[in-house]
Amino acid sequence: MRKKFVYSVETVFLLVCVWAVQSLLLLLFTRFGVFEFFHRTSDIWRLCPYLLMPHIISLLAGMAAIPLVWEKAVRKIEFQKIGFRVPANLQAETLCAAGLFLIFAGYVLFLDDKAATLLSLSPELVFSLSYRWFLIVLAEEIFYRGLIQRRLSNLCCHWCGLVFASIIFAFWGHISLPFMDNLVLRFPFGLIVGYLYLRSGSLLLPVGAHWVYNLVFAL
Repeated sequence: MRKKFVYSVETVFLLVCVWAVQSLLLLLFTRFGVFEFFHRTSDIWRLCPYLLMPHIISLLAGMAAIPLVWEKAVRKIEFQKIGFRVPANLQAETLCAAGLFLIFAGYVLFLDDKAATLLSLSPELVFSLSYRWFLIVLAEEIFYRGLIQRRLSNLCCHWCGLVFASIIFAFWGHISLPFMDNLVLRFPFGLIVGYLYLRSGSLLLPVGAHWVYNLVFAL
């Protein structure tokens, strides 16, 4: 019981640290005009301000670096246990991920009756969007799945960890967005990528599915 209490307090402490580091970096970037510099040098912020490099750096420092350093240095956990490994049955896991993604894609298109439009984007812009979204998704999946879901699973059960991590992902991670969008889109998607993590024990498939989702649907 005492170990679980310490583990719970430690988990909350990590969440606070992640939030504090991100907020501090964003405050510093704003204070020293870093965002304004990127506004002048790149129009990518017009597509999504979330894609600006200062924002990505704050995500990587908070959501990725802090959990990984803590788990490795304090808990002595190997990165493979966090999810940095290839699933044992990669082909089957990939087919499962593709099937779930297609089902969710149909669900999204069902909710949105507007005709899909393919934007004409230059190869350079496509490359820039691709690697920026990948860095964002990598940081988010390390945090929500590799840290939160894994720790909550250790505290209660695997399915409780999956559900609670999906709730945190949808409503706390996207707190500035409309509640109904989070409820009908991001919460179900959190369940899907969380299930892929639970099923495979790897971050590879959640990162891949999340990256494709952001790249295709967000634009």
